[in-house]
Amino acid sequence: MEEFRLQTVRRGDYEIVDVNGDGLCLYRCMIRFLVDYQKKLNKNKYFYKIFDNEKIKEGEASIHLQFILKDWIMENKDEKLDSSLPIEGTVSDLVMIDHGEYVDSIETYGDLYGIPANEESSFMDDETNEKIYIPMRWGGMTEIYAFSKIFGVDVNQWKSRRWNFVKMKIEDCDKDDRGCRLELMQMIGKEESEIVLDLLYEDFGYQARHYQYLRNKKQIKEMRQKMKVYKEESIKEESKSKDGDTRGEEEG
Repeated sequence: MEEFRLQTVRRGDYEIVDVNGDGLCLYRCMIRFLVDYQKKLNKNKYFYKIFDNEKIKEGEASIHLQFILKDWIMENKDEKLDSSLPIEGTVSDLVMIDHGEYVDSIETYGDLYGIPANEESSFMDDETNEKIYIPMRWGGMTEIYAFSKIFGVDVNQWKSRRWNFVKMKIEDCDKDDRGCRLELMQMIGKEESEIVLDLLYEDFGYQARHYQYLRNKKQIKEMRQKMKVYKEESIKEESKSKDGDTRGEEEG
């Protein structure tokens, strides 16, 4: 029990932000993160490709992000994976491990993930009058890896876990269950970024998976405080500079 407590964190350290479970849940979490840290990340060239207008809605921005991640993955398909992942190989290898249930090649991935993840998974063929099924286009480890690379941030994936006092073992739990804590399952990145995207992953079985955004209260508070301090210091420096100029004129 004590070891479990030391290896997990309190849910209260985070605000669990649920998002629409429409297939875009991972991308929606990422969009929430980008909005929270826009003052830090808005100089990234991809930021304005996602938020191409001030009135863009979350769903539309999430689709933009899905396509940007897909394009990066296709452009870097032969790049060797970094050591933050538990597997070796290339980005293409990661795609097949992550999405091999639905795609049989990196080219198939490129075609499939060019379709918004929230679009209907089937349609009627007008010529044959048969229902055509489109495989799932959920985001996963591959897209998280691409996001980490594009924005230069580390990504932590957490899972809801608790200690069962009757069975004396650790078990999965719902985030609202009593005694439920957060256990770190995966870290992606070089553990060097100033800000970290935290995700809560829930797997309910076949075709029932969901991501939620974990808003790190302490991290955001510290970031906002730093931004405030930087702003105050720049104002003081500017004021001091002007004072110096004035004194110089008087002395002259």
